[in-house]
Amino acid sequence: MDNTSAFNIRVPEPLKQQLVARAKENGRSLNMEIVQILKTAEPVAIEPEADAPGPKKRGRPKKEKTMTKAEMQARWRAKKKLAQQTKQQVAA
Repeated sequence: MDNTSAFNIRVPEPLKQQLVARAKENGRSLNMEIVQILKTAEPVAIEPEADAPGPKKRGRPKKEKTMTKAEMQARWRAKKKLAQQTKQQVAA
């Protein structure tokens, strides 16, 4: 088999034992038995459900920027001006 891809799948132990027995009956490895079952299975069209959740987002949520750079600069200037005024009032 060329161009294959591997992935893990969890199945109940009784199902695994049934697959192992079936593979032995057919003279195949467990992997080849599962591949054969999947190849002969009737194709099923899978459509996403309307209310199904989307993929989970990973990592920390991004913070929304609420102020533009110009707004931040204006705020900084206002704080600086207020600090200077306070300093002058204290000195007087």
